[in-house]
Amino acid sequence: MYKWDIKYLLALKKHLLELINETSNCELIGDYKEQLKSINYILDYYNNYLNTGINLRRKRSKVPSFKSVIYNDKELFREYRAYNGIICLFKETLEKLEFNGKLNDTRIIRKPSFILTMSKDFYSQFNGEIRNASKVIMSELNQTLNFQKMNPNCRLFGQTLPIYNSNIVFFDIRYNNTIQDFLTVIHELGHGITHILNRNILEDSKKYCISEVETLFWELVALDYLDKKTNWHSQIYNAKVMSLKSYLYNVKLLWLKMDLYNNLSLGELLNNKVFMKYVKAKGKSYNDINVEYVKSELASEFYAHTVSFAIAVELYLLYIEDKKLALNKLLKIIKAHSLSSEEYLDLIKKLGIKPCENLQLYVDKLIEEEREKGYAKTLYYRN
Repeated sequence: MYKWDIKYLLALKKHLLELINETSNCELIGDYKEQLKSINYILDYYNNYLNTGINLRRKRSKVPSFKSVIYNDKELFREYRAYNGIICLFKETLEKLEFNGKLNDTRIIRKPSFILTMSKDFYSQFNGEIRNASKVIMSELNQTLNFQKMNPNCRLFGQTLPIYNSNIVFFDIRYNNTIQDFLTVIHELGHGITHILNRNILEDSKKYCISEVETLFWELVALDYLDKKTNWHSQIYNAKVMSLKSYLYNVKLLWLKMDLYNNLSLGELLNNKVFMKYVKAKGKSYNDINVEYVKSELASEFYAHTVSFAIAVELYLLYIEDKKLALNKLLKIIKAHSLSSEEYLDLIKKLGIKPCENLQLYVDKLIEEEREKGYAKTLYYRN
């Protein structure tokens, strides 16, 4: 349906090489070389994955050693220690929440084109800078979007690849005819919009912890939009619950990692018997945690998503009451740049956003919706 226009990309590269040769301005040459680096990265991505049929997530599936996981995790928790409290508060707020039964993301979207149409319509409803940025992204999709059926049994997948200091953003998105595909498109296009509004910010490691706030906010709002436009009410509700279940699992995993690193020495962590005994001693609240996952997955894979979700929920609940105010705060978060990781968190606080303050209210609203509409019981609090 949609494939990258490689001729377009190669033409951009050729034009940049010409500009580099024609100018003597060192600042411009540096800028052009950064753009060229972005283009070469996208071309390598194309040659390694899109042009070979290999799924990126599956190709990079080499499991890191537990020792390297520990070192990477410890550095992450140290560097972003100001945010660790959000992880703990998330867990404390919802630690008694239980999920009943198996949730499935049913394949109900027969035409993939519907996913893109609904995504474009969703972003077109906004005004001002968000609308203008989304127009820039949408106008280029025929050349910059790869949208294809995902390989069997691979993870849901989306990738955003911006060209440095430009309005050009490439996307690689896989679909499986589910509501999650709609959210993936919303999410990745959201990253593209962020790049248009705050160029190169996606590369700012200091903003890592809140780098997913806007995309997760768009996902929450987009599900309500889809609910109004279709009759897939129970499936959309399931998508909300599935998302919450995933975040709660991740926050338990993150908290368990922090607890382990704070209380066990490196030697004890690497001793499998000691490690397993400690995890089991934490009680049944961690029965659903895959211990091998603790050992093999880097905390960085889901730390930012967890912190950002806690903030996105607060913005989403505000959006329900006051759309303009919520979007104004969101724009200030999107446009923030050149701050330390602590200063980014201070910005969130100055905007009057307290991560996790209304997280339980969000869950209570889901439970209330479940009861009012007579859906199968999926959420409840443990006594």
